[in-house]
Amino acid sequence: MNFFSGNSQLAKSNRDVLKVILIVFAKLNPGIIYVQGMNEILAPLFYVFRNDPDEEMAAAAEADSFFCFVELLSGFQDNFYKQLNNSNVGIRSTITRLSQFLKEHDEELWRHLEITTNVRYHCKIQTSCCIV
Repeated sequence: MNFFSGNSQLAKSNRDVLKVILIVFAKLNPGIIYVQGMNEILAPLFYVFRNDPDEEMAAAAEADSFFCFVELLSGFQDNFYKQLNNSNVGIRSTITRLSQFLKEHDEELWRHLEITTNVRYHCKIQTSCCIV
């Protein structure tokens, strides 16, 4: 997407805004820091706010994106706390429940993910859990 990619000043500026938001979020949430894929949640928010036809609203895109990003993540942030990985609210427990749910309700998909494609879940030291 030209909005974020390439060497244009607009693309660089938009990427810088995402970086700033993610850095501020990480500083305010030292238990989470940054988890791979957060930019994928933030980018569409910023894109929509920045392209608002009302110029005043578009000018507030960075602040609005930050607010919505924080609010959105607050609903499931326990999944990202490394200290909670092995608890009943951490990511490992959540992934285990998801796998069990798939096995019970869509065994064909579960079998494809778990057996055919050999999807494995693991946790990295600096980030929370990822699906590989």
